[in-house]
Formats: sequence, structure tokens, C-alpha cells
Amino acid sequence: MNTFLLIWNKDKSRWISFDVDHAKALQEGHLDPERSCDSGGLILKSSRVFLEKQGKEHKGIIASGIVLS
Repeated sequence: MNTFLLIWNKDKSRWISFDVDHAKALQEGHLDPERSCDSGGLILKSSRVFLEKQGKEHKGIIASGIVLS
């Protein structure tokens, strides 16, 4: 299984539904967002991913999961 670290910088890229998505993930224990990234086709179904938040505050790995499609 391939593993990837995805980087998100709140200061450079807006995630408009972040607060709603975060609350849903906490309540339901998972989140099934439709997100995309330019991986050159390397991130395949069943890959493990981690999401690292960068920026001025509250930095670090904030999520992990498995790619569904």
C-alpha cells in the first residue's frame, strides 16, 4: 500500500467547508469528501493518506484515511 502526506496551508488555500467537514468527521468518525490533487496519477485507490495543516497556528497532521476512488 502506498502512503502519501498531503499538505494544506490555510493561509494559501481556502477550504470553505473546513469547519463543517471537521464537525461532521468528529461526529461520524469519518468524512467522505470529494477532493482532488495533482498527484500525476500516483495516488491510487486504497492508498493511505495523511493531511498536514501548515500555517501560522495549529500545525501538524490533522487527518488520515484511505483513498476510496
